[in-house]
Amino acid sequence: MPDKCMLFNDNIVELSRDSRLTREVPFFSLESYDCGIGAVAEDDRFSARIGTRKPAVSEQDAIQMMRQGFKRGVTGALATVCEVRYLAVVVLAVLTAACATLRPDSPNEEKVKVVTQRAEARWNAVIGKNFDAAYEYLSPSSRAALPLATFRAMASRIAYREIKVIAVSCEEQICRAKLMLTYDAVGHKGVSTPFDEDWIIEKGQAWYVWPN
Repeated sequence: MPDKCMLFNDNIVELSRDSRLTREVPFFSLESYDCGIGAVAEDDRFSARIGTRKPAVSEQDAIQMMRQGFKRGVTGALATVCEVRYLAVVVLAVLTAACATLRPDSPNEEKVKVVTQRAEARWNAVIGKNFDAAYEYLSPSSRAALPLATFRAMASRIAYREIKVIAVSCEEQICRAKLMLTYDAVGHKGVSTPFDEDWIIEKGQAWYVWPN
């Protein structure tokens, strides 16, 4: 009967030749006492002799690594979204602050520009009969002295047609706007009248001062 170790060694030669072609070898082990310590003692030695390696990572470990990678990807994406939202909030806060920083010592050009825009906007609201919106342009002290209902009644007496800001001059916190107002009077349409308005700069904004 052929020696078991001789047969095994012959098979190893065949497996080695086949493995060079397929790079795959069926897994099996041979205890060290079967053919002696010098033959094939452990799986790692056997794999090394025939040019194959055991998988570095098991299937379960690979799945776990994929799950961890997915979690890291989701966490990173959420962090990016939060960062973008945070930056958007910061930019909005900066823009809001920039719109509410008009002061008595602001550059004269800036004060003239703001008063011009707000004077036109207030009168356009009156012309469009949006009296509530026009009322919001009044200074805090003017609103305290003039109720909204009274303002509505007074502003709706005349049919205003057009407003044009001619010039604006400012000195510290007080600005004066020269305007040309077109309106319909009794028996006359399209009447144009020049007049002045006073505006005050306080609380970071320019406000219309209701005349006494």
